[in-house]
Amino acid sequence: MEEENWQSLLHERSINHRAILSQKFHDIKTKLHAVQTYRTGKHSVSHICRKYHISKASLMRWNKAYDGTKESLMEKSRRPHTPHPNSHTEFEIRKIINLIRRNPNIGLTELYTKLRHQIAYSRHYSSLYRVLVRLGYYRKESPISQKSTIRLS
Repeated sequence: MEEENWQSLLHERSINHRAILSQKFHDIKTKLHAVQTYRTGKHSVSHICRKYHISKASLMRWNKAYDGTKESLMEKSRRPHTPHPNSHTEFEIRKIINLIRRNPNIGLTELYTKLRHQIAYSRHYSSLYRVLVRLGYYRKESPISQKSTIRLS
């Protein structure tokens, strides 16, 4: 009997250790069980943290967010609500697209110079390049694989 308990404990720990090593987020089930166990008051915080391999801060954060539904423990988006203050404005992007449309063979340096003169473009040269890559005007070249050559000698 003791042998079976030991093996099940070993199996449970090996699964949990694999989850820790893979640096994955805790699933909803783990969060739910941890919070429910904490709210029963039968176990100490340190016991719950050891059992579920979580920090006290995580347990308290989940407990604060938990409102009785599983959805309250789901991961929320970390995407910012507003764009970065230094990002290109819509006006600048429209101007870049218009200049390229009117001058399809324009180079990066010439485009940068025209933008500086026409709209007082104050961003760095490489920022313009990154915008052009994002808009699809420049493509990152994929590395060419070395083809084996057959020599007939």
